Amino acid sequence: MTTIFLYTRISSGLPWFLEIFIILILFAAYFIDKYQIIKLIKKQKKKLDYFKRHGDKIIIKYDELVLKTNCWIENEEDLEKVSDKISRNLIILEKTHKGQLFKIEYEVYMEPEILRMKLALKYELDFYYNPSNFDDNLLDFEFLFQ
Repeated sequence: MTTIFLYTRISSGLPWFLEIFIILILFAAYFIDKYQIIKLIKKQKKKLDYFKRHGDKIIIKYDELVLKTNCWIENEEDLEKVSDKISRNLIILEKTHKGQLFKIEYEVYMEPEILRMKLALKYELDFYYNPSNFDDNLLDFEFLFQ
């Protein structure tokens, strides 16, 4: 009976070749999206490896970070409500090192409790910067997504 229902449902909608074509397009879009994500991850990994080899490293303790973990984040002029399903967290780093002030904000999309727990367990984060260009820097968040 289930087979008959599926057959009648398919035959009552679009022609079968159009449905197969749409399914193939969806599969292609899925694999293209997956490829783009993998490409982005490799690019970030390559950048992190470059900083580990050529950049200067500073240890940032969990206590030195300012963490805004609620769903309301203050923008320049107004407050913006973030969806309840995805929490946007703001991690603010203010550190003076060798006379240079680093003030950087990072947005992390993760549940606030999980983010706090992972940061507290790691406690010391690695911050890399280019000594010839202080604007070229990177805080190693790789542990958050493992």
